[in-house]
Amino acid sequence: LCSVHAFTPLLPPDLVKPRFAASCGFQPRGPHSQTYHVADHDLCLAATSEISVAALHEGRLFKAAELPQRFAAFSHCFRVE
Repeated sequence: LCSVHAFTPLLPPDLVKPRFAASCGFQPRGPHSQTYHVADHDLCLAATSEISVAALHEGRLFKAAELPQRFAAFSHCFRVE
């Protein structure tokens, strides 16, 4: 934790499970997908670092004393645009 700025720097992975991308709002719209999927694997390229950060905290309930959580995540952003 960087006490001067009160954030935790993260370098999240580029590959995530598609369910995390979908839970963060990156869902197919019609015949088009917003993310790149890896052939023959249950993985996709992260469209934004928030997806990996959300996956990192899956199922965790924060206590009030632990809030707010502050992260600075640096990542590639693979998007179909």
